[in-house]
Parts: sequence; structure tokens; C-alpha cells
Amino acid sequence: MVFMKKTIGALLLFICALPVAASAHQTRVIDLEGTLYQLTVGSLNEPVIVDDKTGLDLRVSKIGPTSWYKDRVAKGDIPKNAVPLEGLDETLTISISAGQVLKEMELAGVYGESGSYKTTFYPVNTAAFTYHIQGTMDGKDIHQMFACNPAGHIMNPTATSTEGVDDTAKAAEEAHQVVPDHDDGEIHHESMGTTVFERGGFGCAKEKAAYGFPQEAVSLAAVAQATEKTPLDHVTFGLAVLGVLGALYAAYTSRSK
Repeated sequence: MVFMKKTIGALLLFICALPVAASAHQTRVIDLEGTLYQLTVGSLNEPVIVDDKTGLDLRVSKIGPTSWYKDRVAKGDIPKNAVPLEGLDETLTISISAGQVLKEMELAGVYGESGSYKTTFYPVNTAAFTYHIQGTMDGKDIHQMFACNPAGHIMNPTATSTEGVDDTAKAAEEAHQVVPDHDDGEIHHESMGTTVFERGGFGCAKEKAAYGFPQEAVSLAAVAQATEKTPLDHVTFGLAVLGVLGALYAAYTSRSK
């Protein structure tokens, strides 16, 4: 009986811990040309820390026809039998942006986990960043944006939209998200796929100092800044060299006499 109580207690603790883990990712269900797809996005090695290795953690699955599942999914009831999508590392392009800086990343499948993909990058500061997912999925065009939350890994209120891509574009603009340049040289805020359901979020990079042990850690950027030579340093070095040369010349002339 005691063993059974301990087992049940451990199981309950495990179940209670599940929502906490899920809160570090953002789940979005979109309608692409009459079919619902679930995208779960977060970052690897959370919490993300400056100078530490991280990257996009992406999981994609196909739910089924929008006409069958839309009303159910919009209420947050996502079917458990969604089918993981394979081969997206060949059809999707992944980029990350911070302000006006945009960098393309290499997407790779996660070994042994169908429908799971990852990238790699090293954040050098705490600037808010956005993942851009674009290309084709099941032969359908897709472009979705997922921005980190400076407040950290919190569960956002359930959000649904049935108004088309305009809502997503407006949200992206308000969050100052950046979309790759088009041929006209302008930055566009647009999305391919209608959001039916959305919840959760993932955090931005945190300062490195607080995670140092046994003392505060210093970021590589701070080290580079501290050791960077200034114009005054160059002048001081030049004067020192001239001083040494002058001393050598004085010693040589005195010996010559």
C-alpha cells in the first residue's frame, strides 16, 4: 500500500510538471488550403543564455481536413492522432531575425524523432529574435513567424483567428518582426496560412552573468569590448616605441664618442 501511494504520488508530480515543460514552446495550428497543420516552436537548451549554443526546436504534424477539425481545434481540443510530417528539412527555409538583421540557418531532422527539426545558433546579446519558417509543406506554400517573449516562458491566453492572414501580419508588425527582403527592396509583413488556434510562448536570450558559477560569467562581447584597442592606446604604444628608439640612439651615440 505504501509503495502504491508513493508510485501514484510520483505519477501525479510528473503529470503536473508537463504543462511547465510545454510552456517553453509555442503551439500554433494553421489552415493551409483546407488542411490543418500543427507547428510547435521553441528554442533548444532552454533557458537561452548569451554565448550558449541554442537553436530552433520545430515539430510539425498534419491534423486533417479543416472542415472536420476546425471547430474542435479552435476550442483547444487538438487531436492526438496528428501525423508527423517528414522531409521538411528539404522543403523549408529557416531564418532568424533581430531588428533589421536577418540570418538564414540550416534545418536538420532530429534523429529518431519523426516530424522534429532543429537549427543551431549562438546568441551574442539579449536582443529579441524571431524565427521565420517558409517554403513548402505538403506541396503548399507556407510562411510563419514566431517571436520570442522577453517576459520568458509563460503560457499566453488561448488565441484564435478566423479572419485570414491579415491578423497575423498585423501582429507581426506590432512586434517589429522582420520578413526577408523582396525583389522590390522593401521589408514586408506577411504570412501564408490562417491561424486557427495558438497558445504558449518561448523566452528570449538571458544575460550570461547570472548563470556563472562560482562567480558571475562574462560575455564574449564584454571581453572583446574590454580588450579592444582605442586610438589613445595606439598613440601611447607609438610614444613608447619612440621612447625606446630614442634611448637606444642616445646609448649608441654616447658609445661612439
